[in-house]
Amino acid sequence: MTLRTHAFRLIALLLLVLLAATACAAGEPTPAADTGSAQPAATATNAPAAEAPTEEPAAAEPTVAQAVEEPTEEPVEEPTEEASAGEAPAAGGQRTFAIDPANTVVSYEVDEEFGAGALDRLGIAAGLNKTVGRTSTVDGALTLNFDGATPQLVDASFTVDISTLTSDQRMRDGRIRDEWLESSRFPTASFTATEIQNAPDAYTEGNEVTFQVAGDLTVREITQPVVFEVTATLDGDTISGVATTEFLMSSFGVDPPKMTNLFTVGDDTTIRVEFVAQAQ
Repeated sequence: MTLRTHAFRLIALLLLVLLAATACAAGEPTPAADTGSAQPAATATNAPAAEAPTEEPAAAEPTVAQAVEEPTEEPVEEPTEEASAGEAPAAGGQRTFAIDPANTVVSYEVDEEFGAGALDRLGIAAGLNKTVGRTSTVDGALTLNFDGATPQLVDASFTVDISTLTSDQRMRDGRIRDEWLESSRFPTASFTATEIQNAPDAYTEGNEVTFQVAGDLTVREITQPVVFEVTATLDGDTISGVATTEFLMSSFGVDPPKMTNLFTVGDDTTIRVEFVAQAQ
């Protein structure tokens, strides 16, 4: 074999070695490519881990809602408790108060005009005079409802023995019993209340209040509607005050008394009741 032939073979062998080396160099990026493809896989694996913080706020939401609801519930309950506490002093429900006769006076007032002959016959000088007759023979009671801001009338009735009315003139008192009022025949007058009018919107125990009481007054078996102007105070178990009303005595079938040259009695009549009633 010639030297030229060996040279060609040697060159061919070197070329094969170079090609093999080139092939190896070209094969190295393949593991790098595998490594790169593995990294996205790891990233995809980590994605669910990022969802955990999202779930934590959702679990915390009820706690926040509870914190908001708690102060809302407290103010709603507190006013309810205060209202209940406010009802206690009012002593709600119905209470009945009976008239205390020892501290109650019923009186009538009329105007009399005496003539010239009154001085000699009656010992009274001529002129105008206000006559007053009184009695404490009174019986009755009233029932009030204290559920509201101001007491409401449930029932009230009173009876007065008008045959026991006395004034400063015994002769007058006798004429009233036997002739004018005929109280010996019709010994009692009665009043039954039907409603309270113009009462205050609110009431504080111990304070004096004014209002009207409407009802039916019966005298000599004749009944007429009347309205009493009342000033009263409720203090614990006691109601006290003054009630007045006016009417014409002729509306109850009583002719105003008169005696020629002696006296004339006016038709206008005022009834005044100074009362005390105690809780039963």
